[in-house]
Amino acid sequence: MELSTRKASEILKTIFQNRYSRSPISIITEITREEVKRFQNRPLDKRYIAIFLDALFFYLRGDTEEKEPIIFAMGIKESGEYEIIFYISSKESHISYNEVIKYL
Repeated sequence: MELSTRKASEILKTIFQNRYSRSPISIITEITREEVKRFQNRPLDKRYIAIFLDALFFYLRGDTEEKEPIIFAMGIKESGEYEIIFYISSKESHISYNEVIKYL
């Protein structure tokens, strides 16, 4: 799921009304990629009071033009803090929710 620097520049120009060259976009991409990896690989608590699951559908660049679900889990820790966990799935179904629960 890659986005070209040209397309990223167009998106950022639309959002911020400012043009960005390839170099800053590449730097931002690399920093973001590392942050996402850290987020995905962080240790989760061993126990949550409750976990809520839901899905949002996004157009993701891939094999199809269809929206794909991102399943979000919100865990409530014993301390009362909330923790967001997400999981990309090919479809929303009881099977995909079961996969999320197994993953957790």
